[in-house]
Amino acid sequence: MNDGVVDPFRDTPIRYLGYTNEIGEAFRHFLGHRLVLATYAVASAYASADAAYKGFEEYTHTRNEAEGGSPHLRRVSFVVLDTMLWQGLASVLIPGLAVNRVVWATSSLMTYVGPRLSNAYRAVGPTGAGLASIPFMIRPIDDAVTKGMDAYVRPTFSVWSQIN
Repeated sequence: MNDGVVDPFRDTPIRYLGYTNEIGEAFRHFLGHRLVLATYAVASAYASADAAYKGFEEYTHTRNEAEGGSPHLRRVSFVVLDTMLWQGLASVLIPGLAVNRVVWATSSLMTYVGPRLSNAYRAVGPTGAGLASIPFMIRPIDDAVTKGMDAYVRPTFSVWSQIN
């Protein structure tokens, strides 16, 4: 998808805003439910901004090709939908669930080993494990979501875009 053009939402540090909710999940024990939800709002706003950006790019590139507006607007709609689905899965849903489970598993392990550990370790250990897991999951999740969408979702979009 990258043909030498820098995508500000995927090729720059702005990409990390999509992982704000993972930070929230890692710190869930300290932040509380409302602040964790706020981190999801930031990640969702990032995903929405990327979809709007991609939709606007598609609109500006294809508006001169449109006859009657319908095919042009359909392509823009599919770009926005594709981006929202990709971002929702790759930036919000899957990594948030993964970090949540890493924190939960570490917390469970800390409880099992509990009597031998101080309360500070039992409190900070799961957060540290959650934070440490984030860099290792970014690329594999991005690649898996891209491959899954290329195999299942995007071919369906192609069929739908041909229907008049």
